[in-house]
Amino acid sequence: EYKSYLRLTMDRNVLVMCGTLLSCCCTGVIVEEYSRELSNPAAFLSFFSYLTAVTLPILTDTTILTRERKIPMRCYLTLVVLEYSVSLLNNMALSFNIDMPTHLIFKSGNLFASMVVSKICFHREYPYSKYFSVVIVTLGIIIATRASADKVKSMDSQVPFEWGCGVAMMTYCLFGGAIMGVIQEQIYNQFGKHKDELLFYIHLLGLPGFFLLKDSISKTVLEVNDSKAYLGIPYLWILFGVFLVLNIGCIRGIYHLLSEWSSLSVTMVTTLRKFISLLLSIYIFENPFTYAHWFATILVFTGSVLFSEVLTPNEGRNKNL
Repeated sequence: EYKSYLRLTMDRNVLVMCGTLLSCCCTGVIVEEYSRELSNPAAFLSFFSYLTAVTLPILTDTTILTRERKIPMRCYLTLVVLEYSVSLLNNMALSFNIDMPTHLIFKSGNLFASMVVSKICFHREYPYSKYFSVVIVTLGIIIATRASADKVKSMDSQVPFEWGCGVAMMTYCLFGGAIMGVIQEQIYNQFGKHKDELLFYIHLLGLPGFFLLKDSISKTVLEVNDSKAYLGIPYLWILFGVFLVLNIGCIRGIYHLLSEWSSLSVTMVTTLRKFISLLLSIYIFENPFTYAHWFATILVFTGSVLFSEVLTPNEGRNKNL
C-alpha cells in the first residue's frame, strides 16, 4: 500500500513538473514579446502577477485571511523582499540591452548559486564532482556574457553602461533566487509543507511595494492600449490575459515541487525549463546566437546535469528528491 501511494505521488509530481515546464516556457515567450513591444514592462508584469496570485486564493478560499497561519509572520520578511526584488529585476534586465538567450544562459547558473549559498550560509559539504560541475557552469556563463559584451561594444556609448547594469541585475537575481529556495526548504522542514499559505502571504505582503512604481505601471497600460487590435481588443491585452493564467500555473507548480522535492531537484527542473525557453527564443524571435553562445550553452547544461547527477544510477537518490 505504501509503494502504491509513493508511486501515485511520484506520478502526480511528474505531471505537475510537465505542466510547470509548459506554463513557464510559454510565459517566457510572452515576456520576451512584451520586452520587444514596450519600453519597460517589468513593473506592469510583476504587479499583475502579484495581484493575481493574491486574488485567486481569496476567491477560492474565503477563510485564507482569517484562519490561523501555520507559518509565523517573522519567516516572511526576507522572502517578501527577495521575491519582490528578484521578480522585478528579472523582468527589468531585458530592458537593459540583455537579449533573452544571454538572460537564460546566465540564469542557468542557479545550481552554482545554490551551492555557494548552501556552502557559505549553511556549511554544507559537497563532493569534488560538484565543484567540477560548478566550474563548467561558471565557465559557460562567462563565455556567454563575454560574447554578448563583444556585441554591445560596437553600439552606442550608453549601451555598454546599460548592459553592465543588466548583468548586475541578473547576478543579484541569481543569488537572491538561490537564497529563497534554501529558506523555503528550511521553512517546509520546520513548519510543514504549507505551500499555498506561503505563496499567498509572500505576494500579499509584497503588493504595497508596487505603489512606488505606479507611474511606470500607468505608462505601460497606455502603451498596451495603443497596441494593434484584434476584434476590438488590443493584441497585448489578449497576450496579457494568457500570461496571467500561465504565470499562476508556473508559480504554483514551482511552489508545489518545492514542497515535495529538495530545492536542488527543483533547481534542475527550472534549469531544464531555461534550456527549452532558450531554443524557443532562438526559433521564434530569431535571436542572434553565435558559436560562442552555443559552446557556452553546452557547458552550462552539461555542468547542470552532472551537478544534479541525473545520469548517475543510484537507487537511493529518489529519497532525496
